[in-house]
Amino acid sequence: MMKLATQTVARVRRAVRGERGFTLVELAVVLAIIGILVAIALPTYFGARNRAYESEAKNMLQELRSMVWSYYLEKGSWPTAGTWSAGNTNTEINWTVPTNARYSYTFSSVTGGFKITATPPTGSGWRTCTLTIDNNGNVIQNETGCQ
Repeated sequence: MMKLATQTVARVRRAVRGERGFTLVELAVVLAIIGILVAIALPTYFGARNRAYESEAKNMLQELRSMVWSYYLEKGSWPTAGTWSAGNTNTEINWTVPTNARYSYTFSSVTGGFKITATPPTGSGWRTCTLTIDNNGNVIQNETGCQ
């Protein structure tokens, strides 16, 4: 009887020990799989995010093109050159950079036209976007860098 009780206790201990948790190999495999998935997903995520930021800059350049061209038609001259970043206002064309803007915008006169440049924050790795319009309102250099 004592032998049967000892065998039963041993069997219960083995069953409990076997169901206590995962082995180190199983945990390493799971961590490796998670690492591979992260390595695949992060570059895709950051690439999509950067393209969205650049698209935002291109859209802003098109909006600014319309505003600068309207100013030129009304005043017969281009607005004063300068740089505006998030939250700043260009009172000449009555335009305020959105407070959540990721780029800063520079206006400058060029021969026969006007150039607007969207500059990303230093070290961001995003591309600088440039749009140049001529005195007739035509785009002569379209979003260099943000294609």
